[in-house]
Amino acid sequence: MVRLVFLCIVLFTVECTAANPVPKPDYLQVIAQAACSGVIGAESAYIWAVPRDCSATGDGMTCEQVCQEHQSALLDQTSSRRPNVFCFDAFQLHFIRTSEMDYTKTYHYQRVQGCSWRANHCGPNYCCCRTPY
Repeated sequence: MVRLVFLCIVLFTVECTAANPVPKPDYLQVIAQAACSGVIGAESAYIWAVPRDCSATGDGMTCEQVCQEHQSALLDQTSSRRPNVFCFDAFQLHFIRTSEMDYTKTYHYQRVQGCSWRANHCGPNYCCCRTPY
């Protein structure tokens, strides 16, 4: 009887560890998505927070271009085809860890400044893209 109980415990443990772990969310992505969703207001729209490489050796795109570059993939996520995707806002988010605390710093660029911020220059690292509902 003791052997059988031991065998069941071992099998259960193997099943639990063999399963794929639940992926941890990218917290900056979650915050960016919430920020983009929050600034849209009462207007109906599909909204995405799309990462942008703002480093000096980045992707060479403005947020307007980032939204256009990902348009096909984003539109495929909607229930029916929409006409287009465009930038409506932008944010810069950074996770900062100090010896005293961890926090996220956010800068809100707004549409005119953020969507056209020059490429390969530190500015928005998340582009708020949308399509009309």
